[in-house]
Amino acid sequence: MKLPNNITTEGPCMVCMSEQELLDIKNGMPIPSWKFLPWIMEFLGVPLRVKDPPPPEEDSETDEEMKEDPVRLKEHNDKKKKKEKEKKKAEEAAKKAAEEAAAAKA
Repeated sequence: MKLPNNITTEGPCMVCMSEQELLDIKNGMPIPSWKFLPWIMEFLGVPLRVKDPPPPEEDSETDEEMKEDPVRLKEHNDKKKKKEKEKKKAEEAAKKAAEEAAAAKA
């Protein structure tokens, strides 16, 4: 079941309604107009804020514990570097999206 006005990348629209809200509409119950704002904003091309994914869990193993096994230490360090690269790419993509949004407003 989707939460009200839950932003998603699945389907033709980024905004979805909960099952209860859809049933209320089908039964002819009134719906507050503010619930339609995300659809209007999406239609007008105003970027909607997508929640950031939760931060990855930190590894429980430390470098000191892995010094005994050089293969595991190398894998651990590679994993750290990969996470840092992904974080940098995500930050650059967010910065680029913000610049594009600012350019679109101008």
